[in-house]
Amino acid sequence: MMERFKQLCLAISAIQEEKELTEQFRRIADLLFRGYGVKCGEKCYRFAEVEFYYFRKGAFENDWNRVTYPRTKNCGEFFYHLSGVDICFDSDFTKPNAEFGGILIRSLVEDNERALVFGPLTCKNEMLNNCEHDMPVLYELDKEYECRLGATNRYGINLKDENVRKHCFFDERIGIDNWKRETKIYNYRKLEAGSRITRYKTDRFI
Repeated sequence: MMERFKQLCLAISAIQEEKELTEQFRRIADLLFRGYGVKCGEKCYRFAEVEFYYFRKGAFENDWNRVTYPRTKNCGEFFYHLSGVDICFDSDFTKPNAEFGGILIRSLVEDNERALVFGPLTCKNEMLNNCEHDMPVLYELDKEYECRLGATNRYGINLKDENVRKHCFFDERIGIDNWKRETKIYNYRKLEAGSRITRYKTDRFI
């Protein structure tokens, strides 16, 4: 069931140009938004926002990617770290062009509750707090969902080439201005409630 996702991720190892890397990230994001989700115990989530990180020694060893965490996970597994949780690419530290990276989960939508979960650390807490005996897993959905993929620059990274390095993706049906506005609404409600709110109801992603 994970083959389509893994094939796109494994193909990254052969890419040499930054523009093609960005295009491959877009293909992977589109597949995730349309056909994959996260299962945590009895709860299932779809993706609303993801951010890509990738490092390869000698090829993509740039300032914009040196923040990438090394990891020893296999492709498609979750890697938990101080900034949130990644869906991993394969990592190989034995070859001269050692590589690693993954996809940071920035926002999720819980299907049953129609609740939007904002922010990588909040998503991490949501995933871990709702799993029971088994850890969260990436899984293939039983149907394909609608998505109009939008892209923007990664958070906190000053990028000069706007056409090449847009590595953060979201469902553009909401519109970038609406996305920013809803993020502010969420953050305001969270602050107003003393940081107890981690989600709010939405019908944006039906």
